[in-house]
Amino acid sequence: MYAKIYESMYDGSLRKDWKALVVFQQLLVLCDEEGYVDKTAEAISARTTIPLEFIEHGLLELGKPDPESRSNQEEGRRIILINPVRKWGWRIVNYTTYREIKTQDQLRGYWRGKKQEVRAIAKVSDRTTELKNKISELFNRSEADAWSYLELSMLAEVARRENSMMEFDEIIKLKAREPRYFTKSLAKLLEGWNSYLDRSRAPEMPAENKVPSHIQLRVVESQIECHKANPQSTSYDPKHPLPLREELKSLRSRQQGLQRQIAGMPA
Repeated sequence: MYAKIYESMYDGSLRKDWKALVVFQQLLVLCDEEGYVDKTAEAISARTTIPLEFIEHGLLELGKPDPESRSNQEEGRRIILINPVRKWGWRIVNYTTYREIKTQDQLRGYWRGKKQEVRAIAKVSDRTTELKNKISELFNRSEADAWSYLELSMLAEVARRENSMMEFDEIIKLKAREPRYFTKSLAKLLEGWNSYLDRSRAPEMPAENKVPSHIQLRVVESQIECHKANPQSTSYDPKHPLPLREELKSLRSRQQGLQRQIAGMPA
């Protein structure tokens, strides 16, 4: 354990009695986190190697009322008995008050953290605004169009990620490349995006696979749904050549791989 010892201790009324001052410092070292020293004078003397008469003198002085004390608690006493029935065991009166006072270094660290927090919030706010503008443009939304609570909540989650803007640029490229497979629902677009954002940006992944897994899966499923070699497709062609069947097989394999990836299963 440790205690804060302030320089002002040497300027107060204790300066008149160096023995009491030394004993008070020892009590600050020996007390628990609430300022209790549950020991006898003999135990304090044995622990600190300070002669017993010094300890007893200091305890007596520290327990007296002090009209010159900076504190008006307990009539200016520095210590009081934990149990008035006993003649030993003391509580340091203002221990918790001084313990909670922040040092200059702590204050500087506190305000430094606050400034970083404010800057981080500002960055997220800027990303949210930029992302919202890009989404509005992508979905042909005007400023007057209302956003649902679900859409705004998911947008906020995405914007908290550092790489969210780069991720959205990839989705814009995806729409330009495969517009007919692109979801028309903003809620579906944002659904699950936050969960797979970091995974889809893993360094070992090829550049073309950096679109989130759930977006890739939706595209692949749409390709399978309308593929000419798929019997369930409205554009099914019974005379489809072998390459088309191989292409459909590859798409189904890709679909299964993405499903396993999203589920967190080994490929």
